[in-house]
Amino acid sequence: AAFPGLEVFPGLAAIVIKPSRVGGFLKTRQWVNLALARGVKPVISCAFLSGVGFRMVASLAAALIPPSIPCGLGTFTFFKEDLLTRPITLHQGNLSPEQLWEAEILPRVWQQAGAGNL
Repeated sequence: AAFPGLEVFPGLAAIVIKPSRVGGFLKTRQWVNLALARGVKPVISCAFLSGVGFRMVASLAAALIPPSIPCGLGTFTFFKEDLLTRPITLHQGNLSPEQLWEAEILPRVWQQAGAGNL
């Protein structure tokens, strides 16, 4: 198996994937695909990131994860200030896709994901 150890957890419902810990976008996509193929929910999560890093991880999650699966991306709310001139806001725990489009990150991530470059 490409990711030994996952099969030793029968009945596993979800796996938390942190792109910065698993090796970036390509490895994240591999983990997501493996989880989905085995009926396991892939949950994209991250540690404390600035708005720039957060938008990248949120865009990656939007490109790879079905909308019905929540992500663990709320850590940025602990920051008093951010690097971005237009900070990210959550509404009832949800991130508006428009915020990612406005940053021109989501279109690039989707384009790369479709081309197999992630």
